[in-house]
Amino acid sequence: MRRLLLLIHFTAQSSPPLGTPPSFRVDSGPGVITVLADSAPDITAPASAQYTTTVTGTDTFDETGTYRLGEHTFQITTLGTGASEPSGMDGYQCGAVSWRIHEEATGASGIVTSNIEIDEATGKADDHQIVRLCLP
Repeated sequence: MRRLLLLIHFTAQSSPPLGTPPSFRVDSGPGVITVLADSAPDITAPASAQYTTTVTGTDTFDETGTYRLGEHTFQITTLGTGASEPSGMDGYQCGAVSWRIHEEATGASGIVTSNIEIDEATGKADDHQIVRLCLP
């Protein structure tokens, strides 16, 4: 297995919340990648993520979707529960979540930790992620 540790910065865009409980789609990418530790130097390709966020409480959420890194396509699920709260600026929310990611075809897996700030008026978000992967 090859190990990879990345820092990825995304500008994300979310759709308006719909339904009960509220959920919305988030599209991120392309991401700006910084390689922090690497035993797989060929992984410098574009990154993107598309996922659905479902509100589970006043300050909690779960997410599922797809994460792409180069030729790899991972499925993501929330590890535990995501958390959000108002930021120090009116109209902005801050949040954090960890995802378990896996690619069934190759057995690649890992964990992504996301720290995000969302403009509630526009749905635009600033998202910094730490990605730790084990690739075959």
